[in-house]
This record gives sequence, structure tokens and C-alpha cells, in this order.
Amino acid sequence: MISFENEIFIITGGHSGIGSAISKCIVNHGAKVIILGRSREKFERFAGENSNFIFYQCDLNDIDSLPSIVDTIANAHGKITGFIHSAGISKTINFEASKNNFLEIFNINLFSAVKIIQQLIKKKCFTHTNPSITFISSIASIRGFPGAVAYASSKGAINSLVKSLAVELASRRIRVNAILPGYVETEMLNELRSLYGQDYIDGINKRYPLGIGKPEDIANLVSFVISPLAKWMTGSCIVIDGGGSL
Repeated sequence: MISFENEIFIITGGHSGIGSAISKCIVNHGAKVIILGRSREKFERFAGENSNFIFYQCDLNDIDSLPSIVDTIANAHGKITGFIHSAGISKTINFEASKNNFLEIFNINLFSAVKIIQQLIKKKCFTHTNPSITFISSIASIRGFPGAVAYASSKGAINSLVKSLAVELASRRIRVNAILPGYVETEMLNELRSLYGQDYIDGINKRYPLGIGKPEDIANLVSFVISPLAKWMTGSCIVIDGGGSL
């Protein structure tokens, strides 16, 4: 049985999409979850009166502001068990898009997490009991999709980062892994539905042997990966997509 009693996790984007499912799942297993996000109003709608959810407002695109936020969290809450980078941005842009288009996606999907992790390590924020870092990547990093050059590149960079970071942090016993979801019923899928229509979504569903997934499918896997049950797992990039990448 998984238990995170008396443990604290930091999650970017933990009040929407896949991140919200992860937050709920971890809290249901006894943890406190510190959510980093832009909208306090959105967080309050998500968390309600549950005091196990804690919010810190931040803009992941403002990389230079992140160390001070980490310092504030460390001073207020002490040691954490894990950091989960679930926040992400996806824009349908082609290869000829501007550098700024690419940079915004890389800032949120990759560079912000790197800056946060650097500060967590510098402040010695991780506990000595099963500490972990987990990224939400995407099967877009291992398959080709039109209009996904910047997004897929940022997620591919995450996969590579995981491999080397796992080796660098092994001496500290900090495990580093990535989860690569396929299409899941989230706001991002709803945007595709609005853009291309329901027939497009139905086509995706038919190409997935087990159909399009639910956020809870990803949350359950993350809960396992960050738990002591996976204490010998590091440097792994785990595909969970209902067979969509087969």
C-alpha cells in the first residue's frame, strides 16, 4: 500500500489537467502538496477547503524569479520528499516559428524545472528518505506530429535530462524519472477538439488500442514512481499511452 503520510511534494501546474489528478492522488495517500501556478482563483476552485493543498503563485516563464520562490517554500515548510514538473505548454507551430515561440515553450516545459531543481539542491531541500524528481514528458518526444516541433523538442530534452540528472544525483539518493503520456482527456485535448473538431478526437481514439486515457491513469503511475515501491527506479522514461505509440 502506498502512503505519503507526513510527506511534502512540490508540483508545478498541480491545479489543472494531469497535474490536478496527480495532486489529488498524492493527497489521498496522505501527503501535503505545494502547487506552483499562475492563478490563485483557479487553485481555490480546485482545492476548496482542503488544507493539504498549498499554493504559491509564480510565472514559470519568469525564470529569474523562481529561486526566491523556492527559498520561501524551503523556509516555510522545511524538507520535501519530491518535486514533480507537470506544468507544460503546447502550441501548434511549425519549424519556421520565431525563436521567441520556441523559447516560451522551452522556458515553461524545461528551463523552469531546471532552475527550480538547481535551487532545491542548493538549499538541500530534499529529505533523505526516498527523494525523487519526476517530469511529465510526452510521447510527442518519441513520435512525429505535425506542428509539434517546439513542444516535442522540449519534451525530448526532458527525456535526455532525466538520464544524465539521474546519474548526477544518484550519490544523493535522489531518483529522477519521466512519464510519457499519450493523449489524455484534459484541457489540452479540448483545445484540439475546438481547433479540429470531434472527428479528429474520434480518430485519435480509434488509433489507441485502449482508447484515450484519463488524468487518473497518469496520476496512479506517478504515485507508484515516487513511492518507496519504486526505490530502485531512476533514469527511466516510462510510456503510458494505451498503446498509442505502438
